[in-house]
Amino acid sequence: DPTKDPTTDPTKNPTLSPTPNPTTPSPTHVGTIACGDTQTVEYNGPPVYVTVEMNLFEGDLRFDATDTNFPINDITAWDGSTINGVRLDSDTDRDNILELFNVNRFQVINFTVEAQGAASGSFNVTITCTSDAPTKSPTSEPTQSPSTMDPTADPTIDPTADPTQDPTSDPTKDPTKDPTTDPTDDPTKDPTTDPTKNPTLSPTPNPTTPSPTHVGTIACGDTQTVEYNGPPVYVTVEMNLFEGDLRFDATDTNFPINDITAWDGSTINGVRLDSDTDRDNILELFNVNRFQVINFTVEAQGAASGSFNVTITCTSDAPTKSPTSEPTQSPSTMDPTADPTIDPTADPTQDPTSDPTKDPTKDPTTDPTDDPTKDPT
Repeated sequence: DPTKDPTTDPTKNPTLSPTPNPTTPSPTHVGTIACGDTQTVEYNGPPVYVTVEMNLFEGDLRFDATDTNFPINDITAWDGSTINGVRLDSDTDRDNILELFNVNRFQVINFTVEAQGAASGSFNVTITCTSDAPTKSPTSEPTQSPSTMDPTADPTIDPTADPTQDPTSDPTKDPTKDPTTDPTDDPTKDPTTDPTKNPTLSPTPNPTTPSPTHVGTIACGDTQTVEYNGPPVYVTVEMNLFEGDLRFDATDTNFPINDITAWDGSTINGVRLDSDTDRDNILELFNVNRFQVINFTVEAQGAASGSFNVTITCTSDAPTKSPTSEPTQSPSTMDPTADPTIDPTADPTQDPTSDPTKDPTKDPTTDPTDDPTKDPT
């Protein structure tokens, strides 16, 4: 018999869990650094992005990662003006140093650092910048009170009346004792106020070239188009509905995908979970926790470019174990009925009958067979 006091399940006061702000954050990446900076970077498997801004002047930029405690396999530089920038150069001699030349002022460059296999450790990256023409890049904070606007009215007596005999072997015997009484008008008495007292706000504090972004977070049931132009693409997926299996489907692509790998998204450089070893552009993960965040990296070989559609499909391990987060506040009944049906009935019908009717219907046939059998199954 069912209990007369059933539990009020689901409760009228459901827990606030799952919280709208789960403790597992979306992954972050190494922040932007600039000329003269040194930063320690942790490495735990997936490629690491380091964004560098050429903040001082136009010139050459040196990315130095020689101070490392694990073997670095590749360093590549990408133009940071778009979400998937153009490849600029790579560390082909594998000395953990990559130098770029004639970099524009305020240009943003993304460096990817990769190791082979499941390497982990840390490295210090140091950014050194050298100006192509230092004097062409004046200070952005000129003095408002220059030391002088005019040459002195009493210039020094130069050359001296007794010049040294070194290095010339034959100095003039009759050097002038005074400067000319008719000096040139150059320098002008009204020199230009250069640099200006009202300098332009350029370089602007908000340059138009932003730091690069990555494909945003998508979830169960979503489909998103992703552009690919060379560097690995990150796609972050949240298992937002329930605990179960998650399928990452990138078969709808117009370029050949070489690898899809899944990484735990609970840390900046997560643990590798699985890869698309059969190269069918589908990667399925099993027993994924509800609200777990997973980072998928999608890579092609060489300089491939194009786009692909990624579709996320989720299947629950046990749908009834994941009740709705919005139970009704007015359940249909708080108690079972006082008169439950007797199921099964105490008087079930004998079906099929052991004696078929002797007068079968004339419709549709007008000449029915004498068979069915008198002992039907």
